[in-house]
Amino acid sequence: MAKDTLLSRVITLEVLAMVTIVVSLVAVPAWAEDKANLQKQEQVYGWQLMDEQERYEYQQQMRKMKTSEEREVYRNRHHERMQERAQQRGLTLPESPGLSGKGMGLGGVKKQGGGKR
Repeated sequence: MAKDTLLSRVITLEVLAMVTIVVSLVAVPAWAEDKANLQKQEQVYGWQLMDEQERYEYQQQMRKMKTSEEREVYRNRHHERMQERAQQRGLTLPESPGLSGKGMGLGGVKKQGGGKR
């Protein structure tokens, strides 16, 4: 009887270990995808002031453009719109949209008067 109980516990631990491994293999790619999506959002200037639909439309529009000049014009217009939106909300964005259209990261939006949002 003791052998059966020991064998049962070993099998239970092996099954638990396998389940843990499978869950880990599923969770890590999902986490990495979430991180990649956040990094993409941060590359859109003023993304903190945009809703999900606006960010999606911005990215789709950028993908449709064929030349870097077209993307630069669109990026500059977007920069101006985000500056206006920030001003309307009493916030301040960095003047520069960043190198090659990169965003400002998580800490770039400040309330006018100095404090971070």
